[in-house]
Amino acid sequence: MNIRYFIECRIDRLTCEKTPIGIWLQDSTGVDIYYPDETSDEYWEANEVLNRLAEAQLDPPPDFLDFHLTGGGY
Repeated sequence: MNIRYFIECRIDRLTCEKTPIGIWLQDSTGVDIYYPDETSDEYWEANEVLNRLAEAQLDPPPDFLDFHLTGGGY
């Protein structure tokens, strides 16, 4: 089984330091997200993306993480 992942980071605009805030995982069963702070805007935005896929009854394509997280959107 292949598992693809992406670690989402928040970048401080003054210091350019990256702080990990969540992780996206994709395997043959779909996409999952994990955020320690479930009150963050990023968590809700990630859930919105996954909810749009579910509402459209679409399975994420194999390149979902490559395309979505580089700004392509889905």
